[in-house]
Amino acid sequence: MANYIESSSFYYDQSIAGELAYKDYRQKVVMTRDITDAIARNAESINSRIVDAQIATTTAIYNNTQQLDGTLRAGFSDVSRQVGVMTANMSMGFAALNSAVQQSAQAICDRLDTMNDILNNPSLTKTRELYRRAAVNYDKGFYEEAKNDLLEALSSNKTDCISWFLLGKTYLFGAGEFSNVIDLDAAVEALKNAVKYITPDARKQEDARALAAEMCFFLGLAQQTRAMDALHAKNKEDCRSYLEQAGGSYTQSWDYSAQMLEARYNRARCKALLGDTSGAIADLETVVPADRNYCIKVCADNDFACLAAEFAALIKKLKKASFIPAQNDYDHVKTLLAELTALGGTTKVTVPTSFTGELPYFDVLDYAKDFKRIIPIVEKGVAEKKEAIAKAERDKMEAIAKAERDKREAKEKAERAEIITKNKVCIAAGYKHTVGLKADGTVVAVGSKEYGECKVSRWRDIVAVAAGNGHTVGLKADGTVVAVGCKRYGPCKVSRWRDIVAIAAGGVFTVGLKADGTVVAVGRNKKYDLNSKFFKEIHCGQCEVNGWRDIVAVAAGGDHTVGLKAGGTVVAAGNNDNGQCKVSGWRDIVAVATGIRHTVGLKADGTVVAAGGDYKYDLYNVIDWRDIVAVAAGGNHTVGLKSDGTVVAVGDNKEGQCIVIGWRDIVAVAAGGDHTVGLKTDGTVVAVGSNKYNEYSSKECGQCNVSGLCGIGPVFVENK
Repeated sequence: MANYIESSSFYYDQSIAGELAYKDYRQKVVMTRDITDAIARNAESINSRIVDAQIATTTAIYNNTQQLDGTLRAGFSDVSRQVGVMTANMSMGFAALNSAVQQSAQAICDRLDTMNDILNNPSLTKTRELYRRAAVNYDKGFYEEAKNDLLEALSSNKTDCISWFLLGKTYLFGAGEFSNVIDLDAAVEALKNAVKYITPDARKQEDARALAAEMCFFLGLAQQTRAMDALHAKNKEDCRSYLEQAGGSYTQSWDYSAQMLEARYNRARCKALLGDTSGAIADLETVVPADRNYCIKVCADNDFACLAAEFAALIKKLKKASFIPAQNDYDHVKTLLAELTALGGTTKVTVPTSFTGELPYFDVLDYAKDFKRIIPIVEKGVAEKKEAIAKAERDKMEAIAKAERDKREAKEKAERAEIITKNKVCIAAGYKHTVGLKADGTVVAVGSKEYGECKVSRWRDIVAVAAGNGHTVGLKADGTVVAVGCKRYGPCKVSRWRDIVAIAAGGVFTVGLKADGTVVAVGRNKKYDLNSKFFKEIHCGQCEVNGWRDIVAVAAGGDHTVGLKAGGTVVAAGNNDNGQCKVSGWRDIVAVATGIRHTVGLKADGTVVAAGGDYKYDLYNVIDWRDIVAVAAGGNHTVGLKSDGTVVAVGDNKEGQCIVIGWRDIVAVAAGGDHTVGLKTDGTVVAVGSNKYNEYSSKECGQCNVSGLCGIGPVFVENK
């Protein structure tokens, strides 16, 4: 206690107190204390050169961070740091600490609402409303009103720890413009009750433990302030008793939460004032390494003036404990860097040319942290360099074999791609018929003859075929086009077309791609209005393709047209009722296909995308497809040809049109209304699905009668 009494003038100046009330004196101290002067005064008592250097460093940091006053509201941990820097006595800390915790009042209240199920109890609900009003008044500085509401709340619910907590803070900090309700004895009693009633919850719930830690901390503040009053009254015994009580409260706060460094620090202050030097140093040994700001606080706080030599020794001890492993890490880093350099590697990390025990403590800590960060970086660099050297050697050994393998695979892939490209225009499936192009340029067709769509026996010099809903289209070697079938709407009026390089047949319309990348179309430009009682036709626009440019492939669906552009993007026109034209976001597309109400795109990486269609048929279940080289779209199903000659299909399978799992050696696929067709490498054709006019008819149509089709495919010219 001798040390404590000797430093009492730092807390209370009798000449000033004679003119001002004690609370006004405390406010004067808060407003006029200069933390820099405090650091300078206390630094003179620290003989250690290391501590002196660190104080100068941290003072410079403080001078460059004056704008950080706002961080007092950032949370309790940050608040405790800032309060410690700015205050050398507990009176200075009260106002700032109290201001900082106000923002958490609502959150604390809500947490306890959940804990105690308050909303299920009308009397407790009234208590909580009184608390809320008290919290608002407290924040505004209406301490008398806040106190009255809290006392009324506690009269209804004596065990309301939150109300006790706020009441304690009101008694502890409640001096302002409108009232002064400071009563340290009442503050201690209220905070004791807060701790008492939070304890059962704190044993079970983490939130309650954190809150209990705060309550114990504020109880310690009240008890330590009461010790100050006892000192002013020259009552040494009471002062010692209150300091011991405060130390116990800080201990309990720390036990509840290891985040409460300020509680551990204040316990060290109490121990220092009580003459327990070893205990104070032990506490500081915990908080200083955790937060270097406490080094500043110790030097600025007159309570620790009597521990100058011991604290300097502590700093040396902490530095030594940090320096030894840091030295080992430094040596390890230097060895790794030398090894990396020998391997021919480089790194952007830097280390000091020397690392000695003469460095200040916090410099040692910073370097130690840097070394820990640098070691894995350099280790990774060494490992990567070694692996790179080993890999280069392996690559060198494998280079010739890999080159040969790649060359062979590329040749096989190119050959197969050429075969698929040539064959994809040799097979077509319409709504109820199938068309095949023979190697001699003639065409065969099976299936419905309702519109004359199979009258193709006289065609010659054909290089590509397409089949729609009731019509068949053929592209001739000279770029002209022929068509047979449905006459209504004019899908067969293609006799004047020239310079055509690709064709597509849709519902009742025909599309042609010209050599210059433009597109032409004839036929129906409408769709059925399904909302109309008599299904009348309305404008749709599937033939409005005159403005398209840079097109390299076309496809025609039920009522929509799709064009693949040279850059791998896709355009569409026509009916979009099912989203079949929502293709503007597609990229890297190399082929397109259209069904009645959906669109399919083949990507360069062999995956597939789809848009539109009837969701009940699972037409989008193509996301897992891989190694696809061609796609086809039918009525309500999608077909994909894989690079190994097998076929996959998803969608409507009520007629078996998706049962293609056993197909092999396929080079082209086509999808009709309810059937699927595949062209084999030997020029024969396979088909699955409906062979009828429609699902309501038992009459055979014959679109799957392809067993007699042979010699289908382009004329292959052997490469010399």
